[in-house]
Amino acid sequence: MRRKYFLPLLCMALLSLFSLVLAGCGAGNASSATVAPSPTATSLAQKAKEVPVTLSKPVTLTKPSTPAPTVQVSWTNPYTMYATGTAIVRNAPNTDGTILTSYAPATAITVYGNVQGEAVNGVSMWYRVSDRNSDPKYIYGGRLSNMKTTPAPTQTSTGGKVLGPPPPPPPAPAAPVATGKVIFVNLSTQYLYAYENGAVVRSFPITSGRPELYTPAGTFTVLSKGANLTFYSPWPVGSPYYYSPEHVDYALKLTTGGIYIHTAGWREYNDFGPGTQNPHTLPDGTQSTGSHGCINTRVSDGQWYYSWAPVGMTVVMSY
Repeated sequence: MRRKYFLPLLCMALLSLFSLVLAGCGAGNASSATVAPSPTATSLAQKAKEVPVTLSKPVTLTKPSTPAPTVQVSWTNPYTMYATGTAIVRNAPNTDGTILTSYAPATAITVYGNVQGEAVNGVSMWYRVSDRNSDPKYIYGGRLSNMKTTPAPTQTSTGGKVLGPPPPPPPAPAAPVATGKVIFVNLSTQYLYAYENGAVVRSFPITSGRPELYTPAGTFTVLSKGANLTFYSPWPVGSPYYYSPEHVDYALKLTTGGIYIHTAGWREYNDFGPGTQNPHTLPDGTQSTGSHGCINTRVSDGQWYYSWAPVGMTVVMSY
C-alpha cells in the first residue's frame, strides 16, 4: 500500500522543486533585462566638463594686396624740352596721379625718359622728368615740345582778327554781398572777381561760353569742388560740339546741369579775357572760341580758388 502511493508523491515533490527553480531563473532574467534610466541633462553637462577640449588655432582671413602697377620707363640720356602750356607734374603717368608742381609755358625741363600712360586727347606719351634715383615725376606729352615758343598775351578779337593785347582789367564792381566770400563773373568783360567781406582779394581773366552755347547769367551756389577730374562730352561723336575727354585740374560745380568754373589747361597762348568767348584767331593761325558754357580759367587761378572757395559760397554771373 505504501509503495502504491509513494511514487506519485515523489513525482509531485520533484515537480514542485523544478517549478521553484524555474521561477528563480525567470526573476533573475527579468532583473537583468531592466532598461537603465536615460542620462539627465545635468549628468551630460557634468560629463562634458570632464572631457578635455582642444581649441584649434584661429585663422586670420586677409585680403591679398594688389601690387602697384609697374611703369616701364624707356630711359634715355637727359635732354631738354619746353613747356608748351602750363605743364603739370604728377607722380604717375595718368590724370589720377598726385600733382607735385607745375611749370609755366616756355620753361626748359630736363627729360630722362618716356612711358606709355593714360591717353589724353589721343596722346598716351608721358615724359619722365626725374632721374632713376629720384621719386617718379611725369608730364603729359601734349605739354612738352622740342621747340621753345614764346607765350603770347591774351588777345582781343573782332571779326576773327587778332587786335593785340587786351586793355587793363576793368575796375572791380561793388561786392554783391558785404560779408563773407563771394565770386562775381562779368560775362561782358570776361573777368572774375573774388571778394571777402566786401574787398577784392583776387581778379583774373576768364573765357565763358561761345555765342551758341552761352553761359547763363544768374545767382548760383558752389555745389561741390573737385580736383584731377576728367570731363566727358555730353554731345555724341560727330556733333560740332563734341570734345574728347579733357583733364581738368580744378573745378567748382555750380549747377546739376554741368555748369562749372574750371581750369582749361588746353587753352594755349594764355587765351583768356575780353573777346575770347567769340571766334578768334590765335598767333599760330589756329581758330579758337569760347567754352561749351562753363567758365574757363588758368590753372594757376584754379589752384587758388579751389583752396579759397568753400562749398555753399554764392557766385553771381551777369552780362
